[in-house]
Amino acid sequence: MKAEEPDFSITAVIDVSVTLKSQVKPEQTIFVFAKAVDGPRAPLAVYKGSAKDLPLRVTLTDSMAMSPQFALSAFKDKKIRVSARVSQSGMAGKERGDFEGMSDEFILKKKNPPLTIFIGSVVQ
Repeated sequence: MKAEEPDFSITAVIDVSVTLKSQVKPEQTIFVFAKAVDGPRAPLAVYKGSAKDLPLRVTLTDSMAMSPQFALSAFKDKKIRVSARVSQSGMAGKERGDFEGMSDEFILKKKNPPLTIFIGSVVQ
C-alpha cells in the first residue's frame, strides 16, 4: 500500500554555498522554516536536523506545525517563504554568526515545485 501524501507540502533541497562549506561543522544544527510572508511570526512548519546530512532534502508538512491553527494548509494561496539556517548554538532563534539562506516568496498550492536553497550568508 502506498503511503498517503500530505495535502499541502513543500519540498526543499538545502545545501551550503562553496564559500561557507568549510566553516560548517557536522555537529551543528540545521533548521528549515516555512513562514507566511503576511502572517504570524511563528513558523508554519519546522524541521530540525544535523549539518552532517547536508546536502539535505526536506519535505515540510502540516505535521511539522508549531500550532495546528498555523499549519501550512491554513495558508493555501498565500505567500510563503522557506529559510534554512545552520545554528552555531543549536538554538532555533536566529543569532549573530549563524549561516542562512532563503527561498523567494511563492504562493502555496497543493502541489509546489521543489525549492533549492543555498545557505550563503552570515547573520550579522
